[in-house]
Amino acid sequence: MKKSRCSIFAAVLLALLLPAAGFSLSLDDLRALEPGLTDAQAQSLLSKGSLTRFFQPHQSAQMVPNCSLAPRIESDMSSLDYSIGVETLFVAHPGEESGPDLLLQWYNSLRSISTLKGVKYYSILDGKMRVLFSDSYAVDNATDRKRIPDPLVTSLPPESTITIMQDDTRFGTNYYSVRYLTAPDAISMTMTNITTLSLLFIPVISPQDMQLHLIVLPYKGMRIFYGSVVVKVGTMLGLQGIVRDSFRNRIDALYSWFKNLTGD
Repeated sequence: MKKSRCSIFAAVLLALLLPAAGFSLSLDDLRALEPGLTDAQAQSLLSKGSLTRFFQPHQSAQMVPNCSLAPRIESDMSSLDYSIGVETLFVAHPGEESGPDLLLQWYNSLRSISTLKGVKYYSILDGKMRVLFSDSYAVDNATDRKRIPDPLVTSLPPESTITIMQDDTRFGTNYYSVRYLTAPDAISMTMTNITTLSLLFIPVISPQDMQLHLIVLPYKGMRIFYGSVVVKVGTMLGLQGIVRDSFRNRIDALYSWFKNLTGD
């Protein structure tokens, strides 16, 4: 009995000494990073670890993290006359200490395009988990489209652009321009479609009409992962809700992919 009590006491003491997952940031910390959040949204993010917001054409993204890359990302989004917008913010422990190599590791994870093959997401149309990309890889350029190895680097360039192919189980085979930005406090990845995206054999998204943005940064011992999609979809198609929810689930899938690559 005495041994059992000691074990319980040790477990309670350890729980008190270790920071609780999702509660390592104060509201003041979060307000400095995310000034666009309401108190209710901030509390929800701290308790659940993620927060999603949908926005309309007359609205703009509100959860882009306050970092050096934010103005560029926000400018990109505002340049598109989008009909649908979705953004999701994730807060988690990074799994390792921040340091000069951490951003490089995260950056190369985002450039590991081939590892997206087989990633799963929740399909709204099917009502179940299914493979998102049956294949995914980088190509030499948008014209020749010759497969190349993942374009990993040994140091962080301020800006880099590559072209990738993704065999999407819903949107078919498509090519994207992918731009990477780096700063001392954050890295980002922006995907823009080069080819037309079709849903159920119906063309729904014209070239250049979809932007997917990912931003990753360390912040006060935590990892902040932001994902957003803005897309222009014809209102007559009646597919806005399906497309919106599909992209929200795709952001979730990309976050899970990134976590698995970084060992979290």
